[in-house]
Amino acid sequence: MSRQWSRSVDRPHGDAAISRHRDLLASLLATGQARGAVRADIPADLLAALCDGWMMMFPIEPDRFTPDRVQALLDAALTLIAPSPGASGTSSG
Repeated sequence: MSRQWSRSVDRPHGDAAISRHRDLLASLLATGQARGAVRADIPADLLAALCDGWMMMFPIEPDRFTPDRVQALLDAALTLIAPSPGASGTSSG
């Protein structure tokens, strides 16, 4: 997927592709919020914006995005978006 994304940046319509990816991610996060799997105290579009830095830096410094680092970034992101135990809107209860 990262190669696909980097190709979209090189195209004249790269901004539109990035916007579509961000919108898709925000939609997935909103679905997760509705199901109680994603923290609901921060709007989904703001949670999606957390990935903007990764998308901007990947084409500039691809060597920093080793498989281990990508996994660590994903693990950190999942921790950050997880609802806290007992938080309103979670499915535990």
